[in-house]
Amino acid sequence: ALIPRQSMSMNRQKGSFGAGGTMTMYFDDVSRSKYTVPWLPTGVELRGVGPLLPTSSDSTFVASDSDESLARAKAKALQKLLYGYDVESAARLSEEKVMSETENWAQTTGLVGSNRNHSPYGEINGLHVCKSLSTLGCIAGFWSAVADTVSRNTNSYGFWDTGDNEQNQIVMVIFPNCADLYDYNTSSTVTAALEFCKDSSRYLGKDFAVSAYHPRWKNSPKMIDPMRHSPFPSFALHIAGEDERLAERKANREKQREESPKRSELKNNDEFVPQLSERRRNLEKLFHSAASSQSQQGQNFRSAELRNLSNDDIIGITKAWVRNNRFRQDLSNNAKVGTQSNSGTNRALQFADTIHDRWVVTNDELVESVYAKIWTAISDLNDFGQWVRSSAQESELAEPAIVSAMFIAPNFYPYSATDFRKFAVTVNAALKHLAGGKMFIELFHPEYVGPKGYHNTFRRSPAPAIQICYRL
Repeated sequence: ALIPRQSMSMNRQKGSFGAGGTMTMYFDDVSRSKYTVPWLPTGVELRGVGPLLPTSSDSTFVASDSDESLARAKAKALQKLLYGYDVESAARLSEEKVMSETENWAQTTGLVGSNRNHSPYGEINGLHVCKSLSTLGCIAGFWSAVADTVSRNTNSYGFWDTGDNEQNQIVMVIFPNCADLYDYNTSSTVTAALEFCKDSSRYLGKDFAVSAYHPRWKNSPKMIDPMRHSPFPSFALHIAGEDERLAERKANREKQREESPKRSELKNNDEFVPQLSERRRNLEKLFHSAASSQSQQGQNFRSAELRNLSNDDIIGITKAWVRNNRFRQDLSNNAKVGTQSNSGTNRALQFADTIHDRWVVTNDELVESVYAKIWTAISDLNDFGQWVRSSAQESELAEPAIVSAMFIAPNFYPYSATDFRKFAVTVNAALKHLAGGKMFIELFHPEYVGPKGYHNTFRRSPAPAIQICYRL
């Protein structure tokens, strides 16, 4: 029974206090005859840093093994309730369980549902679980999921087609085993890196958008925003339904009409015509030649009759080019100190000896697919570099302490060095923020044009290529 307000005041007047000068109330632990299960706010660290229980130096705490086990179980249950899973608890789950937990969360929070007035998405269009332990491997897994989504939602002509779905759809890409992604700040950095790729992508940012969901969304308890607090670190692809697409088209038409009526009329009459740059690339693919180029080097390699070379042949041609161009002397008067060595060594290929057998070829033309392939190569090289660094003595690491891999994409922007450079910039920007300064890239292209005074032929490879380097 609760203590009546009158009797409480009487106790205060009579000075009814417990040990240490503190008033004893009905629910105080000190009023109990035996202290059983420890459950103190100062003894439970919900964020996984520090001990879950009071330390042994605390003389007021005495607990049995069963008490301690129960307390830890309580702490983990409360942590899961407030923040979702952590990497330790997620590691014990099967892939099917991870998917099931994600689906249950989406339905319970109302993220997915048939009532469009309460749920932003009508259904989950796809679930992908990436088991990679590293952030770079997770980026590769994300782009693989994107490439799969594009393949499933485009027609034979490459146009986006999700049918007549009126409600929005969502594709979840889940990363339960990457410890770094459980840190919200790291997850936010990855999100920014993915957003940076929108301008280079064909579909991302145009036909669907990317958003992040996290167990510690904005480092707050999940009851603050249950729809954003997913059980595991996840990225979602937002696929607009017919209702949203119609509303967006209407808003765009009104905006165009306000800005420029004549321009708006032209766009409305030709709404589904691709942008000029995309049309130019399609024409180049059709005729297998550059729209405009002064470079003839490598043109035979890129001609129509040689497009079906095997990967081994492509690697062989590129290796021969590396051998022939690694040691070249720049005798031009425009050579600048610091931009190109004049000693006879092509600085662009100074790490060619570190490639060994790490040659990767992709014949993909779709940007999203090439992202998946190059990030897989980056992740593999990162794992190899970490293994070399951990297994070798520091004195055994020869100078320059570099390991590298050559990534070759003969069908990817073969006639547009500018577009290939933009693609490489997005990759390099992510590496600068996520690889801790350990990784960098070198760019090569048949039509490479460097700054004024640069000997362009030093980087004019037979096919578009990127050398991925790891500092030991």
